[in-house]
Amino acid sequence: MSKISNFTVQSQKVKIGDFEIEIKPLTLEDMDLILDLKNKQTEAEAKKKLIKKILKSNYPDATEKEINTFPLRFCELIINAILKMNIIENEESSKLDDESLIETKEDKKIEDKTMDNKIINFTLNSKNYQITTKEVIGVLEKKGDHLKNNRRSAYLSYKGGYYSIKDVFSEVTSIPNRDFITVSAERILKKLGFNTGRAY
Repeated sequence: MSKISNFTVQSQKVKIGDFEIEIKPLTLEDMDLILDLKNKQTEAEAKKKLIKKILKSNYPDATEKEINTFPLRFCELIINAILKMNIIENEESSKLDDESLIETKEDKKIEDKTMDNKIINFTLNSKNYQITTKEVIGVLEKKGDHLKNNRRSAYLSYKGGYYSIKDVFSEVTSIPNRDFITVSAERILKKLGFNTGRAY
């Protein structure tokens, strides 16, 4: 055995309800799936193959029918865990540079006095966007009741409430939910000063 065997990444576990699913790191053999994730035309099939790979690894006795009927609501949790663990982003995720994080002098205009107003500039699908702490708070204050998810999935916490990260980000930026991944939206919202969490 050569020294190359020393290059290892620890597996992680994702909690789904009362069960835990082990997420094993991707390897060189999975390169084709990683490339397919970055292609809009093959992204859905690549995600499907990755989820099947994880499920078969955890439940080797599961039938193809059982795997194919795995609830879709849990699939995003698994995909997000895979992406985060392997530091993978597809073309629909934001290309965010730390230098685009700018603090402004508009602190007094924010309703929540404990937060500074920050601005994030990011690029998505070759388009430039800007999002601010103040804008996110404005959406939470005005439309928060429609964006709450009670910590059923990835959430943003604000003033005792829990809101869907994807729904909040989409509402503020007017970018459809299908055009970005949760991990990227969460990273941007955290840089704006918000606390986030996950249901698993």
